[in-house]
Amino acid sequence: MKLSFACYPCLLKQVIDTTELLDFNDRQIKSVVDNTLQYLLDCKQDIMPLHIVAWLYTFIHQTFYNSKDTFDPYKHLKHDTNVVALKYFTKVEGIVKNSPSPLETALSFAAMGNIIDFGAKQRDSIDIAHEIDNVDNLNFSIYHYDALFKKLNKAESLLYIGDNAGEIVFDKVLIREIKKEFPGLDIVFAVRGRPIINDATIEDARFVGLDKEVTIVSSGSIYPGTILDETNEKFKELFKSADVIIAKGQGNFESLSDVKIEKLFFIFRIKCTRVADIVGVKNDDLILFRNVG
Repeated sequence: MKLSFACYPCLLKQVIDTTELLDFNDRQIKSVVDNTLQYLLDCKQDIMPLHIVAWLYTFIHQTFYNSKDTFDPYKHLKHDTNVVALKYFTKVEGIVKNSPSPLETALSFAAMGNIIDFGAKQRDSIDIAHEIDNVDNLNFSIYHYDALFKKLNKAESLLYIGDNAGEIVFDKVLIREIKKEFPGLDIVFAVRGRPIINDATIEDARFVGLDKEVTIVSSGSIYPGTILDETNEKFKELFKSADVIIAKGQGNFESLSDVKIEKLFFIFRIKCTRVADIVGVKNDDLILFRNVG
């Protein structure tokens, strides 16, 4: 998905959110906002919004932190979100187990969990308990479940591309159900190559216990999404060789929506009018989408 003028308000919101999280003073915030506006004025329109966020992180790190330490302003929030989501893991597994269609219910929870997105949502606006209790009221406006089931039924390997911390707890629920339904399937779970917003890293995946369920790898991505040409060689090979790919989250859709192959499925929750218009649905809808044409 290419940069649009409709993306500017969200990008500037991300700037303000990040500087506030870092407790910047007015002078520092003005410097970041001014430089971001200049970058937007100078950039080409064929770049992705994800490029802007990665530039923002690099600019703040290099300008205000004289350190080679990993720059991770959302680290504590990611940890807290993982902890909170894990508290509901047993409850959600119970709901899934007692459902007439456990795999489909697990899919709903995985899609619901994509609300935990600090790039698109206010941090204090996400009520995980409320989302769990109201998951039945959410609507899959695109639901290519039959196509996904058929692909998984014939597959030997699945590449599952994760998105955000906290959200990955609900991915764990879905992965357990996939393993029950397709016990011979080899599953690899991919995370970001370095911290960016609240996107999950290997540290997050291990914290929630995903490493005990599947193989965890880094995609090498420095973006809140997956720009395939800029991932590491191991991930590129996995992307090429996997029989089925599930890409979780709106950021992965934004960066992989031009990849039109039958084995690639997107699962996410619409949180942006620009994406809603592209897909042809409404904000807050759930999506299980094979983007083949």
